[in-house]
This record gives sequence, C-alpha cells and structure tokens, in this order.
Amino acid sequence: MAMALEGNARGFAVHPMRGLNYDKVYEYLGVTNATHKVEAMLAIGKQPAKSARKMSEPVSQRNPIDKFVSEKNFLKVLAGDESMKKAGKKVLESGPNDHVFIFFDDHGAPDLVAFPDKYLYAKPLIKTLKQMHQDKNYGKLVFYIEACESGSKKSSMSLADAELTRTINNKDFPLVMAQQSGDYHKLSELSTGRQFLDTVFEEYVNSIQHLMNANNDVFNTRLELNNRECYHNFVDTFNDQCLSITQHTYSLNKLYTFVNICEQLDDSSATQALNHLVQYCQQNLPNGYSTNIL
Repeated sequence: MAMALEGNARGFAVHPMRGLNYDKVYEYLGVTNATHKVEAMLAIGKQPAKSARKMSEPVSQRNPIDKFVSEKNFLKVLAGDESMKKAGKKVLESGPNDHVFIFFDDHGAPDLVAFPDKYLYAKPLIKTLKQMHQDKNYGKLVFYIEACESGSKKSSMSLADAELTRTINNKDFPLVMAQQSGDYHKLSELSTGRQFLDTVFEEYVNSIQHLMNANNDVFNTRLELNNRECYHNFVDTFNDQCLSITQHTYSLNKLYTFVNICEQLDDSSATQALNHLVQYCQQNLPNGYSTNIL
C-alpha cells in the first residue's frame, strides 16, 4: 500500500497482482529461495493522458481525494457521526458484538499521522477511540497503522536475513522510484529539495544555539516525547509559517528535531526558540518552495 501511494504521488499507477507463481519467478530470474526472497508482484506504469484514452473508457468524475478524506472526517467516520450519516455518507455503525478492524496507511511523524491536506495528532484520535469504547461501539477492535513513527517495533533481523533481503526505507521510496524509472531530472529535483530542507533545519537550529547547552545535539538524538503542547506549537507553526508538512512530506522526517528542542529547553527558552522559527521562516521562506519536497 505504501508503494502504491508513493507511486501515485509521483505520477505512476501501481497495482499489486495476485496469482504470483513463486517457483516460476525463481526459475525466470535464475535464483533460488536460499539466496533471494520473492515478496510480492506489482504492476507499475504511467497512466495515459485523457486525450489518448479510448472513447469507450469511462473517465471517473469523482472529487479529488483531499475533498473528502480529512482528519476531521476520519474521526467522524469512526464516531458514527449522525450529520455525516444523514448526508448519505458511510460511517461506522457497529455495536458491542462487532469486531472492528481499522487500517490506516499514510505518512507519519512523532505523535501525528498525515492526511492529504492536514495531519492528525494522537490526542484527538485516542479521545475518539476512548469514546467508542465508552459507547460500546465494538466488542474487539484492532487498529493497524502503517506509518513512520507509528509506535510499532521493528522485528529482529538476523545477519543472514539482512544480507539476503534488500529493504527500502519509506522516506527513500520517491528517490528509488525516480532512479529506477530513469527520470534523473526528477531525481535531481528531489535531491535538491531535500538538501534545501536539511539546510533549513540546520540553519534554524544554529540560530538558537545560544538558548541550548553545548552538548545538546538535536539531530542525532531521539528523546521521548513528553511536552506535547510545546511540540504541537512547533509543528503547527512550521506548517503554517514555513512549509506545509503534508505537501512537503520529507519534512515529516525532520519533526523529531522539534521533539528534542522541546524536551531540552525550559518553557521560556522554548518560547524564544519558537519565535526564532517564525522569524527565520519569514526571512528565508517567504514564498515557500517551488516544488513539493518528498
């Protein structure tokens, strides 16, 4: 699912395929399952322009996904919101005898998951789940989240497995897609954008060094998030004053910097650091960035 979402964001059509004959794959590639592991089969291609399609092909007139998929609507669906139901929208209508499975797949960062046009913090999500429990909207519930920083633990991998299996970090998937497709212009564009954002965070942190101890390394440590109010203020300010984190999704990988700042500074220093962030972005990012930084 993550590969399909990222591929779609890059203009590719990505579809998983069933009926994979594993033995035939090993035979065709000339390898064995002792040295390689076949995981899945995907069809990846480019969608033709509407003008190039056959007239018999129906063209979907559905609204863009960000018109109806939002963090607010997601919570309303889970809560079985009556106003959405009356409007003819589907909501969760379950009771104490039902088993509910929720699957969420998108980008993530500490204490939040992303939506097409915004993001959802953990607190309102947990509040909704607690209300569902209180209202007896399920007998059993499983919430599967596939997103960075979702809280799931990585399974242990032996040295042999690591040597036989190639893994791709989700955040590097756009680069891999561009490289594999031979789109070196896009690869250069993505790399340049990421370098730009890396520089933004480095320059900002350097601008607040006078507020921090000499030993504070906000880039190479990942402190436990406790001061959520401070962290949320930084995330919201960056999103509103600097760059949209749902458009420039690479920034989600940098938000732990704000966690470390909030956990290492007292309230007064954190407020000063937040004001510095606003000033930095007003001076250096008045027009945002020309392309999405993925």
